[in-house]
Amino acid sequence: MPTGYTAKLADSGESFEDFVIRCAHAFTVHDEPIPRAGWKVDPYHREELKKAKEGVRRIEELSEKDCEKEAKAWIRRQVEQRDAYKKKALAVKERLVGMKAKVSGWTPPTEDHVELKKFMLQQLSETIERDGEGDYEIRKTYSAKEWKADTLKELRRDVEYHQKELKLEIKRVAALNRWMKDLRRSLV
Repeated sequence: MPTGYTAKLADSGESFEDFVIRCAHAFTVHDEPIPRAGWKVDPYHREELKKAKEGVRRIEELSEKDCEKEAKAWIRRQVEQRDAYKKKALAVKERLVGMKAKVSGWTPPTEDHVELKKFMLQQLSETIERDGEGDYEIRKTYSAKEWKADTLKELRRDVEYHQKELKLEIKRVAALNRWMKDLRRSLV
């Protein structure tokens, strides 16, 4: 039975070059077909780097009054997120507690099923205990100065990360394209 690499060859035949290129796909890190002109650098890290740099510039230019507004908005968002999480966690806990009651009331059909019941109760109890009611502490105050410093620190960390990843992506794509170019040259 043909493999994914030999199916076309087995079904309709293909040239040596096409077969080599099809098999070379197994040695690439991309899921898409091998482009004739070579791979392009994924724009993700370049775009995220640009956003992070723009964010740094924007935050550095904010007045203290604007930073106070941003800090208050940040706290509001944290409260909203916590409240939404808590609401969801309570609904999940209700379902888990209901299921635990059903499992507790269930009589296993044989002695061989007793361990299954114990296991189910253990899983439910651990999840209920671990997840609780979704309540967690959030920051109640955030000065303009603290918010600005923390936000800049996070954005600068993003800049550093995306610069590093972009350089790695550029090197990786260049190496992969060289590898394919060398392979194609050997087929001529």
